[in-house]
Amino acid sequence: MTEKILKEAAAATGGLFAVDSAEGPSEIVYENGEFRIGVCGGTLLVKGLDESRTDIVALVAGLLAADAAEEQELHALGDLLGCAVPLEEAVVSCVRAGISDIPRVVFLVQSVRAIDNIPEPDDLGEAFTEDAGDLIYPVDPGSFVIAKRSGEDFDPKAFAGMIADTMMTEIMISVRVSYSRVTGGLFGLREAYEQAKKAMRTLAISDRGDVTLGFSDRGFGGLVAEADTGTCLEFIEEYYEDRLLPGMDESLTHAASKFLRNSLNISETARDLYMHRNTFIYQLDKIEKITGLNLRNFNDAMTYRLLSMADRRLNDEDRERI
Repeated sequence: MTEKILKEAAAATGGLFAVDSAEGPSEIVYENGEFRIGVCGGTLLVKGLDESRTDIVALVAGLLAADAAEEQELHALGDLLGCAVPLEEAVVSCVRAGISDIPRVVFLVQSVRAIDNIPEPDDLGEAFTEDAGDLIYPVDPGSFVIAKRSGEDFDPKAFAGMIADTMMTEIMISVRVSYSRVTGGLFGLREAYEQAKKAMRTLAISDRGDVTLGFSDRGFGGLVAEADTGTCLEFIEEYYEDRLLPGMDESLTHAASKFLRNSLNISETARDLYMHRNTFIYQLDKIEKITGLNLRNFNDAMTYRLLSMADRRLNDEDRERI
């Protein structure tokens, strides 16, 4: 961004802007046909402008200083969210960077498809970080974090839905959005980020078709998402010796998921699927014949859901992204 500011300034004014590595003066100095001003830990050299253009030099210097402050904030926030720097040290860096110590909710936004790259945070900031104290941090090309200031009237679930809708309508990228509990301040941001990541892992194996999920809403899906592959395989093996779920076509899988979402209500599910009640009952019988589980029975329905999530956990190609 610093290089961009200098290039645009040079093009607009006809001057030559460069940042020297040496420490410069704190005030603007004009000597031997060039301006010199200390900024960004070095000296801003401006050639090709007459002495009357102090306003242009001061403007560029201000932009560079703001750019340096933004980079310092991003670096400090990255240290706080990661685990490489001790928590106390990372919090001190955030305070020095001017990051306020206020309650926040951490949102993790990730593209559904790994090949979809999300725009730079600068292009997204106005849409999602409009309040003082809001922070945004790029994790990788396909995901970013928002640490949103929390207040009495703030609804994390509604905000997560707004993020997903905006990303689809404005940028045409389908995303999943997970979020943490409310933090107590800077010392809680690292833990909150871990909560958002756990919620994202649960969301990735969910059979409900949701695109948003909070850490407190993970249910038993959170246990499956955090289970190791050996535990998942052992659980599946209890029901199927070859450790593979019996194959069902997409229509039956969709019908089973809809039935679970509708709390095992046959009539409501039949209406949602635009089919006769008896036709849906026939599908349930077919699912029982294939899986050996009667989804009309609560215990069998929960077993089917756990098996499905365990299977998705084993085949989750995006797990390394989280």
